[in-house]
Amino acid sequence: MVCRCCDDGGYDGKRISYCLQNYAICLLTPNVSSLLFGLIRVLSPKSGNFAANMKTEYNGPEMSVRKVAVLLATAVLLVVLFSLRTCSCSRNRFSRFEPNHYQESWIEISDFDELMRQYQDSTFDWLLLSAIANVESKFDTTVQSAVGAFGLMQMMPSTYKQMLREMDIDTNQVSTELNVKAAVRYLHVLDDQYSFISMPERLNYILGSYNGGTGHVFDAMRLARRDGINRYKWDCIVPVLQSLGSDSVYSDTLCRNGQFLAVETISYVQKVQCRYNQYRKQDLMYQATRRLCEHLKTGDASEVEITPLVVFD
Repeated sequence: MVCRCCDDGGYDGKRISYCLQNYAICLLTPNVSSLLFGLIRVLSPKSGNFAANMKTEYNGPEMSVRKVAVLLATAVLLVVLFSLRTCSCSRNRFSRFEPNHYQESWIEISDFDELMRQYQDSTFDWLLLSAIANVESKFDTTVQSAVGAFGLMQMMPSTYKQMLREMDIDTNQVSTELNVKAAVRYLHVLDDQYSFISMPERLNYILGSYNGGTGHVFDAMRLARRDGINRYKWDCIVPVLQSLGSDSVYSDTLCRNGQFLAVETISYVQKVQCRYNQYRKQDLMYQATRRLCEHLKTGDASEVEITPLVVFD
């Protein structure tokens, strides 16, 4: 058995937790119906000796007390792992990001840098949020797309209101700050939907779904799975997404969301990733230069760590 969240290689704490949960589910599933039936028969008022009933009063293969104990222990493990993951998500999913206290200044990208830093977190930093805003609206808060997306982050009205409702905010309020806040919330919703894919690969799926919707991306993943294509690699999914514009493909029963012209979405993912990498390199160069200047002022530049920089346009 290959775990769906680990077959693309690499492990981290979150994915190991998924693996353990999958293992527990696989162990429980073949026996759960017969186990419950056996326990009902054993604990019924007409049941006699517990051990005797455990072996005989049960419609299924012979089950010893030891096997029951193993299955029950596995069930407890599954519940504990699920509880721990739920608690962890509730603490960290929408928590504000605490930047390095050493970093007191940043590169200048737009007039909304402070707003982006205000709503960044440990998953989506302000450089990524700025890259999305740049590609979506060119930092123009008044722009509105042909399909109705609006604001700095080009949120669809229905998605915008849904995110506000989840945050217990009046859905009639409209502001640039709420546009960014709702966008970050939605990014986390997408992050949860693709949590079985490891970062940084997952970011491609999040961006693709932010632009084109999760339905078409999952359509492509179902087709890829059927055709033996690695659906956990964005580069492998791109040709499948492109094929969704063909009548013979989108009419397939696996495609539940109709025809999809993926050119814009594929280009969108590339543009955001390119802009994000550019901002990261600029920030790296800026911070390295600033630290060097600070040490030169103090007369001690020997402790400055020189980081190789990539030249870009």
